[in-house]
Amino acid sequence: MGMMEITNVNEYEAIAKEKMPKMVYDYYASGAEDQWSLKENRNAFSRIL
Repeated sequence: MGMMEITNVNEYEAIAKEKMPKMVYDYYASGAEDQWSLKENRNAFSRIL
């Protein structure tokens, strides 16, 4: 899948999981505490696309 074919955050996450070292991806994907920022970032990205 090329960058121009990506249409949502889940597709970015799938590519990141494939390309990033596991430890780095796990850190990125975990969010922090209540994961409020992670949810808000996903919502913001969805509004853009």
